[in-house]
Amino acid sequence: MEQLTDDSLENESSEPAPLPPGGVPPPPPMMGLAMAQEIPPGMKKRLEVKPGVKMRPLHWSKVPNNKIQESLWSSADDLIRSIDTNRLKEVYGIISAQRTTAPQGSSSQHPGKLLMDADKARIVGIFLSSGRMDAKEIAQRLSNEDGAQPLSAEHLTALQRIQPTADERSMYEKYTGPVRQLQDVDRFLMELCKIENLASLIDIQLLLAEFPHQVRTLKPLLQNMTRACKEVFKPSFKRLLEYLLAIGNFLNCGSAKG
Repeated sequence: MEQLTDDSLENESSEPAPLPPGGVPPPPPMMGLAMAQEIPPGMKKRLEVKPGVKMRPLHWSKVPNNKIQESLWSSADDLIRSIDTNRLKEVYGIISAQRTTAPQGSSSQHPGKLLMDADKARIVGIFLSSGRMDAKEIAQRLSNEDGAQPLSAEHLTALQRIQPTADERSMYEKYTGPVRQLQDVDRFLMELCKIENLASLIDIQLLLAEFPHQVRTLKPLLQNMTRACKEVFKPSFKRLLEYLLAIGNFLNCGSAKG
């Protein structure tokens, strides 16, 4: 058998590897360019509408493409044109606390000074944009002044979240600067601080608003409990306990539990 020389080994290693069948493979996509997503089988094409502002996300689990055809989503209509997207952006759009609407008469470049925490300012801003009530109207509706309609449970729950804390009350009491230079959210919370017994009024009205629902929820439970209590005093239930006692004593005969 002939031995391979070093020159022959060198020549073999320098030869290029053969091309795979079908020619040269396509180059990989350039960085930053996303591949076009195909519509899952059985699903209708949907119109993509971009909000134009950053939105708070809806946390859900995406249905895998291979399971869409077996679900109701395969026949679901696209209702994006039927939705008030402007309202969604108003309620769920993320707006920087420093960009809150400036008080009337001031320049848009100077939105005002912010005293409260930025996260709290965002929550208060959402309440102001959705509820469209000032502190004076809230005080009237909490106290039923002049026959004002009570606040809904939804508004009361939201108001409970944004009501001034003890630290915020102290902060506003120590503030000596012009109120007109503050942002709307701070001025609104300062007005809420003037409502006497605000937390108690919210709790009382929230209890009255939720009480009928709580009664409807608890009534069947109380009825079942009442029926169970009546069953305890029936002779048949007593006889059942007697059988259980006799069986237990029999099984535990000769032991400390017998």
